Amino acid sequence: KGYDGLMVYGWNSTSLLSISDVCSSANSPFVIFDQIPRDDETEKALEQNQYYVGAVGTDSYAEGVNVATKMLDNGITKALVLGGSVGDTIHDARVEGFTETFEKGGGGRCTDTTEGTTKFDDLLSAYGDAQGAYALSGDYAIAAISALGNHPQADVKMYVSGATSETIPYIKDGTIAYADSGSKLVIPISAALLKNY
Repeated sequence: KGYDGLMVYGWNSTSLLSISDVCSSANSPFVIFDQIPRDDETEKALEQNQYYVGAVGTDSYAEGVNVATKMLDNGITKALVLGGSVGDTIHDARVEGFTETFEKGGGGRCTDTTEGTTKFDDLLSAYGDAQGAYALSGDYAIAAISALGNHPQADVKMYVSGATSETIPYIKDGTIAYADSGSKLVIPISAALLKNY
């Protein structure tokens, strides 16, 4: 109580209806950002709440498709993938979109970003002829770039979904050949939506 509104990170779709009920009881408007509800039943239930402002997210599958398309356009025929553990709904959708569009290369999935450098180092050792790498988030891009330092002979172009402020210098200097904003774009849009409400 006492808040003008809430921004809800929709990491757990089963909790969204409970959150909606609490916000309704507290007369608090709320917006859901990033991992938004994607099933019709949840969306319809949320729409019944007068305090539900809306949801802003990205299409993670399309992000993977976009990266694969860019790599193929740039002549990359062998790629590596580095990202969060299997079961991460965002990363799984990115990999699915990427893989269905670009069906070559190895892949490394991590339980968290602290494993990123080691896993990517292993991928580079196993697949030294890779031409491109898809980091499923900005954190994994930084880990992969760190691992690239151990492989000066590697000529791997980095592609990333979910660019962060830490990736910007690498985008500017060309280390990262392509990046999309992922969740970093939906946060200010969600805030604006809530403010406008």
